[in-house]
Amino acid sequence: MPLQSKLENERDLIYHYLDLNEIARRHKFKHVFVDSDSTPLLLEQLARKTPRAHYGNAEHTHFYLLWQMRRVLYMLAGGVALAGMLWSALAFWQGEHYARDAEPIMQQTQSLRAQTQSIQRQFSNGSVPAADMKAAVLLARALNLYSHPPREILYELSAVLEDFPRISVGRLAWRASAADAPPSPYPAQVITLDGAVSGFGASHRSSLEYLEHFQQALVQHGYSVSATALPLDITSKGSISGLGNSEAAQGQFTL
Repeated sequence: MPLQSKLENERDLIYHYLDLNEIARRHKFKHVFVDSDSTPLLLEQLARKTPRAHYGNAEHTHFYLLWQMRRVLYMLAGGVALAGMLWSALAFWQGEHYARDAEPIMQQTQSLRAQTQSIQRQFSNGSVPAADMKAAVLLARALNLYSHPPREILYELSAVLEDFPRISVGRLAWRASAADAPPSPYPAQVITLDGAVSGFGASHRSSLEYLEHFQQALVQHGYSVSATALPLDITSKGSISGLGNSEAAQGQFTL
């Protein structure tokens, strides 16, 4: 009995009937259906278009995906191997280059070593103990601190004088002074500078400020400065009478 006679349409339910042979023809399926069993058609579609999960869980499909990615893995492995070979070739080439550059240095080192050995063989075999030689060296270093060369004493002073062109030097002397040494165990080097400030008679105040800046510059360069005589006595007991004919009128001072 046909299904149409058994299944009647209702208000909320309507039946539609499909011809399996017509569907098979549309999907190019050669099977001829004699009943309503569509299992062969379902199996054919599953064979043509494999489902993503393929009726398996993640544990089952993991190795299947790895099998599909074998070509990608082979390509990656080949790329890594090629990169390693290129890196090794570059390192080998750099090593050869460094070896060629180091060869002259090695030859120079051997030459210097031979010269050093030749000089050592020429040394006289003295009988002076090493402790005495060490004591002599330390004593020589200590003696050098008692007498400095003029260049070390006057270098900073000359640098300051270049920045103060109005200061003219009349007399310059230096000596070692043990009284000014403490707390240092070595004598201090005392410099006596007799000079003059040009243009002192035109402006006493500006000239005194100029001389004060000169003393501050000496302090900044490491000197301890004290004034023995200034162009003008600015204390409460000072006097400027007869200044025009005195040495102060010429801006003379002693530091």
